[in-house]
Amino acid sequence: MTPQSSKDTQTVAVIVIVWFSLLLAFFFGSGASKDPSHGIPFVLFFAVAGLIYIIPSWVAAKRAHPSFAAILVVNLTLGWTLLGYIVSLAWALSKARVSAAPPSSREPSSSTNTLVALERLAALKQQGVISESEFEDQKANILRAS
Repeated sequence: MTPQSSKDTQTVAVIVIVWFSLLLAFFFGSGASKDPSHGIPFVLFFAVAGLIYIIPSWVAAKRAHPSFAAILVVNLTLGWTLLGYIVSLAWALSKARVSAAPPSSREPSSSTNTLVALERLAALKQQGVISESEFEDQKANILRAS
């Protein structure tokens, strides 16, 4: 999954959550009273509460947190508890730990080292620092070592 498609997926997930919370707000708020004007405060309350509830998921999505899915699950399932909400918000705000790159990507490969050594040896031969026979001997040593 590319970073852009991951970001698109997270954005879609947050939009679905917002629409779901607004739908729940309308559903619960509109049935509070027979008078339609009394339902408006309840709809507003549930809409605002729903938006506050998903703040950790929204933060994780905006920061493209690699653990977005897990944060979303914790937020939706345990966010109603104060502890679950605080944990998911702290997790969303935390820096994502990047694992160390494998040694092969940090250090040049042996073929690169061999090529560099041969180029240096050829430069020494061109400058006249070493003779043709010394060049051939050293070249054979470098090729054997790689």
